[in-house]
Amino acid sequence: MGIPTNLGERPVPRRSTPCLRGPRLWLSLLALLAAAGPAAPAERFPMPPVAEVERGAYRARDLQTGRALWEGDWLLSRETRAGRTLVDLQENGKGIRDSPGGTVWTERMSLDLWGPHPALTASREVRNADGRLVHRGQRVFDFELGSGQQVREDVQTGTTTVRAVSLTAQAIPTELLSAILRLLPAARDQQMQFDLVTGEGRLVGMHARVVGRERVTVPAGTFDSFKVQLEPTGFLAVLATLRGKLYMWHTVAAPHVWVKYQGPDGSPGFQPVVRELVRFDTQRATAARPLAVPIRTLTEGFAASVSPVAHPDGHWSAPPATLGYLLVLAALVFVIGVEYGATVFPAVRARDSQAKDEG
Repeated sequence: MGIPTNLGERPVPRRSTPCLRGPRLWLSLLALLAAAGPAAPAERFPMPPVAEVERGAYRARDLQTGRALWEGDWLLSRETRAGRTLVDLQENGKGIRDSPGGTVWTERMSLDLWGPHPALTASREVRNADGRLVHRGQRVFDFELGSGQQVREDVQTGTTTVRAVSLTAQAIPTELLSAILRLLPAARDQQMQFDLVTGEGRLVGMHARVVGRERVTVPAGTFDSFKVQLEPTGFLAVLATLRGKLYMWHTVAAPHVWVKYQGPDGSPGFQPVVRELVRFDTQRATAARPLAVPIRTLTEGFAASVSPVAHPDGHWSAPPATLGYLLVLAALVFVIGVEYGATVFPAVRARDSQAKDEG
């Protein structure tokens, strides 16, 4: 949902370092590899607060020059099936990101992370400005087995790369980062640790914490926000100091939606970027309000005519509640009128007949 996908994957410029030889070299390398490992927490995160349907759009620009780079939009849907919560995510984007020229990409992801057998499947396609397929990829993660596979096909060169991925209990893909961070305001000490699965299939230990509150203005509006700092752990923490810090801003108001990201992007050279929320909305299909009418025929006929309507823009609307109340009132007036006529009119006719006889 608008988050870097290749964080921590590109080499940084070399700097002169003391030369290590023999056992000292191997001990140093082992220490670095151990420090760069994943966070490996014991349990998975709970389900973050997401609506049944969420839509959003964002834009990215160069942090230093302000030049527009790319824009994207996403659609997230949640449903419960056989007692399991399933999440589907689709993101579309276009602009200058994966290559010097403009590209268009589409990514689809299905997540079943909160059931007895947590798993993830995803696919991604990137096309150039002429609509030709540049590369495509696929990911299949099995969190119960702690392993997965990532396949990337370069259509232009005809090469395919397959990478095995090791997973921990709290490993999350970068696309789900903004959703998981919605849990941060309620977390202990407003901080959490997790393993981020990068676009190239590597695990990066991350530490996230709330460092303050700010009022942030983005194209979507002005929001009171939590400022979240993201810090790689282990050896990558040293590299992060060379690339600048990573920050995200999430709304103070629930469900704590992300509104801004600032930090390096996963493109070549780790270009520092700013991503800003352009729009965000949720929607939910609501059932028709039942009518409190004791006459079954009325409820059956009315329920069929007041079902929610799907508009062309995808939003649902239910009929006004006042319409139901008016029909109920009309039915009651009709019933009272019938009862009144059945009791009063015969008495009136009898009185008139008696008056004629006496006259």
